[in-house]
Amino acid sequence: MVAPTASARTVAVLDSGSPYYAKLHYPGLLGRVPREMDAKRVRASVRMSAALDQETALLPDVCAYLPESIGIVTRLGHTEQGVVYREFVPRSRFGGDTGKSIPPQVPLFSLFSTDIRSPDDPPLLVDLLRTAGGGTRADEAFTSLLDLLLESYAALAFGVGLVPEDHAQNVLLELDPSGIPRRVVRRDLLDWYADLEIRRLRTLPTDFARFLDTEHDAARAYGGRSYAFDFRLGEYVLDPLIACAAQHMGVDAERTRAWVKGRVHALAAAHDLDLHDYFRPFDHTSRYERGLRIWRDGRPLFQAGPAPVYR
Repeated sequence: MVAPTASARTVAVLDSGSPYYAKLHYPGLLGRVPREMDAKRVRASVRMSAALDQETALLPDVCAYLPESIGIVTRLGHTEQGVVYREFVPRSRFGGDTGKSIPPQVPLFSLFSTDIRSPDDPPLLVDLLRTAGGGTRADEAFTSLLDLLLESYAALAFGVGLVPEDHAQNVLLELDPSGIPRRVVRRDLLDWYADLEIRRLRTLPTDFARFLDTEHDAARAYGGRSYAFDFRLGEYVLDPLIACAAQHMGVDAERTRAWVKGRVHALAAAHDLDLHDYFRPFDHTSRYERGLRIWRDGRPLFQAGPAPVYR
């Protein structure tokens, strides 16, 4: 017995003792891209999960993930069909939670979404900031929330060269018993990339199915860094959160964006990186062409405006 999730091809398996997720083979397009689970995709997911397991000691307390420890592939005729099993309990430098209850994990899209049954109610982000803020100002509570996202992203991308696929469905905010955000949990490891330049710098393994490599293809590697940070994290996560906080809590959007810029540079410096070297060219962003098309062996990146907002 399974239950659907926010993803059309991922289900929660409920009748197996301990619950877990299954990411299924889907022979078609969802969101303009193919969703079949062949051997390469299954291998990429499990390899990324293994890298996170091996390097959790290098990650901060605020950074957690849902492991994808097992993948199975079968061949039917000329078609490979696979499944990846995703664990239910987040894992971090302290291992998995061993208690009977798992802390609430809130997908980011729920923070700024509208309740269709009560469209006039303020979004969940308002309640969250009021709980987290206590007696502090709304903007201070909000920057604390953003700092969880930025610190965990920097630890992964700048620290160990594992570039996440951040968007408001994949990124979960874990709350403590008081309802205060305590760490970021990331799920769905399929489209993460290993940044081989960073991993060579840190003397970490480089055997990945999906990777960015400035020595092999600098344009694609720098484009991938920009796409992950400027588009995924910036436009899919930071933009809607800041817009929501500005509209409903009076948070100064421009001041918040300026704070994010400074914080990102500081986090890069803490990992011995200069963002002007990490992003090239520094004043451009890269993203994929939008449109209905099937991407098989790669998606060509192209440079497009606007100018970077968060770096």
